[in-house]
This record gives sequence, structure tokens and C-alpha cells, in this order.
Amino acid sequence: MNNNKERATEVIKILFSRYYRQRRSGYKKPEPDSLEYKEIYDKILKSIEAGKKINLVLGYGHHKNINVCGTVEPDSAEILSLNFLTELAKKIQSVYSVGAEITLVTTGARAEFANGSELDDIAKYHELMTKLIESDKDFSKIFRLTMLCDIWKKYENFYPTVDKKINIIQKEGIDPEKLNDLIKRAKRNAKGFISNEEALKSVIRFQATFRAENELEVWSESFPNSIMCSYRINHFIGSYVLLNTVKKGSIVQPWEGFCGNGDEIRTKICFVRTLSI
Repeated sequence: MNNNKERATEVIKILFSRYYRQRRSGYKKPEPDSLEYKEIYDKILKSIEAGKKINLVLGYGHHKNINVCGTVEPDSAEILSLNFLTELAKKIQSVYSVGAEITLVTTGARAEFANGSELDDIAKYHELMTKLIESDKDFSKIFRLTMLCDIWKKYENFYPTVDKKINIIQKEGIDPEKLNDLIKRAKRNAKGFISNEEALKSVIRFQATFRAENELEVWSESFPNSIMCSYRINHFIGSYVLLNTVKKGSIVQPWEGFCGNGDEIRTKICFVRTLSI
């Protein structure tokens, strides 16, 4: 390829290709003349011009959904997702030889704050994901793993901002068209039975953390010049790429699907509906 702009164009084509990008209502592939497209393109070009790896950042699981999977530990679903992301990184390297790295942010802090997830379960999932990445030559080259709690700690006013957002959400209410589904989701993610009232509190706390991150520009400050990615529609992280999860057309979040731990990795996993935030 003759120049950096051509390389950047090829990289963004890969990211927004039908193979890697989710296609669903509520999220549209940004047009080349849009601000979102330009922001992502400029970040790619800046990395290429500096001769650095293109960094993708993806919020990952807190731990396996025990209600769906019967365990909090990662299994073949996580392996499938890492394989798919590795394929993406290698595809980028085919047009830009320096390649890409992918930072996975395990979001246990959000799950603990909003859903009451147990710290031992969160720590176990992060530890096993770390071992999974370290055990594979390709994974260890491509992935970096960090915890959301370590990011939040850098912001002294994070929890006061969350409290402020909780008060605002309580006053404004939540979109009635989404509320029932959000409550069902909160109940599905809780460990043990919780009432609708408790689920509503979880929904409010969950959304408040995203709004606080957005106000404090947590993601853009923590990962400057990185391409934000997500497995769900997220209006609070700026310009981003909505990625398929384990294969083309899949929107099942790995920590909410179960593949088992046998020698044969099955590509059909339990479907759990994902919602926009």
C-alpha cells in the first residue's frame, strides 16, 4: 500500500465490514462524511503515522452469568470470542503490518455496584481470563486485560458523580418502552431472586455509572487515541464500533452464553437478548 491514508481506509473498512460489525436496529454503520466515522478514521491514521499499533478497547464481562450458565468461570464462549477478536487483529495486520492490540476491560466494578455481584466471583473471572490469555501465544500478543475498578479509582469524584446521576434518573424516570426489559435483565443477572423494586434500583445504578463515565470523560481520558468497541449499543462512550461477539451475525455476549468445557468447542450458545444502555 502506497500511503498511510490508504492503510487507514483499509483498516476502517475492516472494522465496519459486515463480517465483524453487528447489524441491528438502533445502530447504523457511520457514513464516511459523518463525525463518528472521521473520529475513528483520524485515530487510526494517527496510530499509523506514528508507527504504533492500533488499539481497540472493549468492555468485557464481569463474570459468567451463573443463572444462565451455572458457573461464574469463563468457558468455550470466551475462547470463541477471543478467537474472533484475534482474527480481527490479524486482518488489520494484513493491511497494516504493525498490527493491532486489544484492551479488554473486565467490568466487575459496575456489576458489583449495580447488581451486587460478589467480589470473589469478579476476581475469579478476571484471574481465569488472565490465565486464558497467557496460555495462548496469539492471545498473549494481542490482548491486554485491565479492570474497570482500577480506572474508576483514578477519579476521586467518580462516586459523587454517580450519586448525582442516580438522583437525576430517579427524578426523570426511565423510558417506559425499555423499562420492563431492563428490569427483566437485572433480575436475570442478579444472584438469587430479587423483586421488581430491587431490580429497578439495579437498573438505575447501572445506568448512573455510564452517565458518570460520560460526564467525566473516563474512557476518552483513559484510552486516548484508542478505538472504542462494544458488544451492545452504548450511547455513552462516544464514537465506537459495535462488534459481533463470537462469529459473523452473533450478538450473544460471551459471559451470558454457555459452550461447556469439552474438547469440542460448540459454536451454538444460549441466546440472551442484549439491550441498548
